[in-house]
Amino acid sequence: MDERIISTFCLWCDLLGYSTPFVESGWNLNTEESLRNLDRIVSLQWMFTKISFYPIERILVLNDGFVKTIDVLKNLTQPQQYLYWFDNVLDIYNSLNRVDKSRNYPGARAVLTHGYRYEYMQSNMTAADLVQTSLERKKELEKQVMVYSPREFQMNTAFSKAFIMEGAGSEAGIVGSNLYIDIIFLKELELVLTSNKNAKNFLVDEGVEHSETGCRKDRINELNVEFNVISYEEETFFIWEVIECIEGQSEVLFKLWLDNNYVVFNNKGINTRLFKAVKYKTFLEKDLIIELS
Repeated sequence: MDERIISTFCLWCDLLGYSTPFVESGWNLNTEESLRNLDRIVSLQWMFTKISFYPIERILVLNDGFVKTIDVLKNLTQPQQYLYWFDNVLDIYNSLNRVDKSRNYPGARAVLTHGYRYEYMQSNMTAADLVQTSLERKKELEKQVMVYSPREFQMNTAFSKAFIMEGAGSEAGIVGSNLYIDIIFLKELELVLTSNKNAKNFLVDEGVEHSETGCRKDRINELNVEFNVISYEEETFFIWEVIECIEGQSEVLFKLWLDNNYVVFNNKGINTRLFKAVKYKTFLEKDLIIELS
């Protein structure tokens, strides 16, 4: 693959019913209904912007939706970090739905998929890039961003696919306040977890703060770890399970229950299966199973 083409995971999440008050008010933001709608999004902003994987995740907020994207790096010493990112995505989506529905709003719908991206221009253009001026004036103009084009979202096919599939809505069988997971995402995540035969599980001093890279500063020890992924049907569910093996001891690290009544999506060059997430066993607590709101 061309080294300029970067593999990426991407989530697109969009509030349900958000445009209705604006449509009814003729897109006038000063009506009582519109102001109430603006308050709705203000109350959710921290969930729109919560970073799940520092320093490589990026978030772009667009009106009443947000997109999370993360590059899929090869040969990571800790490939399980992508599983932790996935776990955090589920938690953020669930929290958003829970808060929104507690205020009698319909919640959000999201699609998580895999694709590729290609950077073709600089991230942003400032006023200093556009005009000729003195050196003194240039320093001031460098602070004024005139063109926004985050490199992580330039020609990002994962973003495009997630946006198209979520936007297809009920006509495509994508309904309600649910998180739909592309089978392609699960296959790629499995590949990330199982392809590195030199993965490590770091034992750390929990009392030491995280460093800027996201890893703890004081490692007590490190152990080789192997990941296996199995999937199977159980009653009405499609189960996706990650098993961690350290020094011959195996345990289920993560488990995801998906509705086996999947959506076949075949439109605009996208041919895949989308599974509705129902519940998951988080890696944070051994026996905690979380139902999605």
